[in-house]
Amino acid sequence: MKINLIIILLLLAGSATQAQTALATSNSNTTQSTSSNPKVFASAGCVELGGGFSFNSESVSSPNGGGTSPTTSLILFAPYVGVFPVKGFEIGLNPFSIESASYGPGSSTTALLFILAPSYNFNTHSIAYPFIEGNIGYNSNNRTNATESGVCYGVRGGVKLAIASHALLNIAVQYLEQTYSSNGISEGTINNLVVGIGFTVNL
Repeated sequence: MKINLIIILLLLAGSATQAQTALATSNSNTTQSTSSNPKVFASAGCVELGGGFSFNSESVSSPNGGGTSPTTSLILFAPYVGVFPVKGFEIGLNPFSIESASYGPGSSTTALLFILAPSYNFNTHSIAYPFIEGNIGYNSNNRTNATESGVCYGVRGGVKLAIASHALLNIAVQYLEQTYSSNGISEGTINNLVVGIGFTVNL
């Protein structure tokens, strides 16, 4: 009788040990799966990577009463990286954005921009994330016969659409004012109105 009781106790102990091992393995797999999955967009710790193309309409005002030039079309390519320190609020950066324009025969520009772009993304509990963004940065412009630099600032707003898992289509309108000077002398201001489309992923 005692031998039977001992055998039963050993079997119960073995079953309990196996159950604990299986539970620990399951919890470990769940933790690994959770940590390896990308975060929900706009949540704290989320990272956004991508870029976009913009079609600009600009006018250039010259200093000293030089007037304003006719509106000229140009194209802007802007890579993007952003991180969410808290839910909704994003610290973004447009590093090495390239802007190219032509003002007619013999006159063209290529500008390099470096823009800090903090923003707030609104969670509508749908595929749409409306956002508002501020812009401030530095621009360097290589014209046909001169090199100029200065600061730029503006505002951008639009919507990010979750078109697939962790993939977003960005549609936005941006106003960006660019000031330029050469050798300490103001060379004028460029006012850009930008309509852009881009693609980003969140990690």
